[in-house]
Amino acid sequence: MRELINEVVAALQEACGGEVYPGFDAVPIPRKSDRRFTVVEAERLQLDLPFPDGEGAVHPFAAFLRISVLVPMTVPVSVAEELLYGSILPALESMGAVVCEVQPALGDAKLQRTVLRAVVRFRGVWDCAVCGE
Repeated sequence: MRELINEVVAALQEACGGEVYPGFDAVPIPRKSDRRFTVVEAERLQLDLPFPDGEGAVHPFAAFLRISVLVPMTVPVSVAEELLYGSILPALESMGAVVCEVQPALGDAKLQRTVLRAVVRFRGVWDCAVCGE
């Protein structure tokens, strides 16, 4: 899952040109951009029953990632929407992601940010031979 998140972070950094962080990084939010930034984190992982592939076994999976665009509350929400719909979602779809949900924008008073979130799904197979199982 961490490898997938890192690939998504790299792709979004290239597509958006902005600051993109994995949800498990150690950078506190106050030290992140004072303009806008994006966070990619795991929502959930679904593993299906493994099946043999000739070299061992593979697990089909569905990985759901939450993509959060954060902008200062003083910035119009349209800035976050433009980034999400104009750059982020097209980049994810080109990687094979399916958009599951885009949640309404919300204000986070503690962070002093407007947050726009989307949940996307990636499907694939995980090769158990790579990890020694």
